[in-house]
Amino acid sequence: MSDKSKEEMPGLKKWGVYPNPSVFKQFSDDIDQCISKLELLKRNGMMSEFKCEIIQGMINTLKSMGEMEEQLFENDPLYQSMINKSNIMHE
Repeated sequence: MSDKSKEEMPGLKKWGVYPNPSVFKQFSDDIDQCISKLELLKRNGMMSEFKCEIIQGMINTLKSMGEMEEQLFENDPLYQSMINKSNIMHE
């Protein structure tokens, strides 16, 4: 792969990193947990609504980035073959 095409490739794929599929699920679960804790802080008056909205916006941006990264891998034949091999080994 040429350096130019690597530069155009986003995220982890640019570096040739192929994470375990469970990484995406864990990331999503962690983000949801952060949002829940943030809501709890806001409800209990431990953080202003304004600060909560700013932080929640940042968290949602991270979540969107994670979802986009996951979609890139879902369409990658090499990554799909890794998942298939992993599933066969666990059966």
